[in-house]
Amino acid sequence: MAYLENFCHLSYWQQLAGNEFNRGYLTALALIFACLLALLLLKFVLWIFFRTRRCGSVVVKSSAGEVTVSREAVTALLSRELRGFAQLDVRSIRILRRGGSYFLRLHASFRTGEKGLQAVLDEARPRLLEALRETFGIVCIKKIKMVIEELIDEKGCCGKRDASGADAASSPIPVIPSPHSL
Repeated sequence: MAYLENFCHLSYWQQLAGNEFNRGYLTALALIFACLLALLLLKFVLWIFFRTRRCGSVVVKSSAGEVTVSREAVTALLSRELRGFAQLDVRSIRILRRGGSYFLRLHASFRTGEKGLQAVLDEARPRLLEALRETFGIVCIKKIKMVIEELIDEKGCCGKRDASGADAASSPIPVIPSPHSL
């Protein structure tokens, strides 16, 4: 308790800053604290301006003014375009905005088949961007991010895997979970 009482007195701080070494040490501590505070403030400001937000619409600017295209219209168009890809089963389409740019996030299941995932995505992305440009004039969407939530094999079964990495559905030996994996 005596230390706390000394900590509050002015004479304690005058004695602490009495020599050159202690003044330099306290100055360095204050400088480090100020730098950390400035970086924290910068991070907060950058987060305010560049955070990712969900959008309910996309604003298309033209020489005649602005046109607002709703999320439902974009979702309907993309769903219609994605019907041509039997291997993708899209569950949800989200429009996200970071700063002044928009991007799409599609949550989907992927069916294994004649093409691999990357080949299907390389074919689907340009078609979707072209449909948005032709139909609504949307050119501000530059990226389409795909989130594959589930893998479905040709038989219609989910491709869930056990702890060893083998397919649980096709394994001839029943998989018994170990107590460590629970």
